[in-house]
Amino acid sequence: MKVSERRVCRVLGQHRSTQRWLPQGRADEERLVADMIELIRQYDRYGYRRIAALLRDASWEVDDKRVERLDLVMFRVAVLGQHLNFNAQF
Repeated sequence: MKVSERRVCRVLGQHRSTQRWLPQGRADEERLVADMIELIRQYDRYGYRRIAALLRDASWEVDDKRVERLDLVMFRVAVLGQHLNFNAQF
């Protein structure tokens, strides 16, 4: 039984563009995250821009946006156990 994509999407209530693109992770994502964890543990005060610069120095082809996406606050909490203290006095 042949049914068109348009009809199936209409019945399911989905937009047709959701059926055409499959998200694929990058092959080097795990190695990049491992290197990021190593750098974050070594330089725990550095932000995502400086970590991205260090990764580029280590011959990774990354931009700041990708590193920022991977270096979320929750990621730092999981790696370092750091918590943001908004009540800290400077």
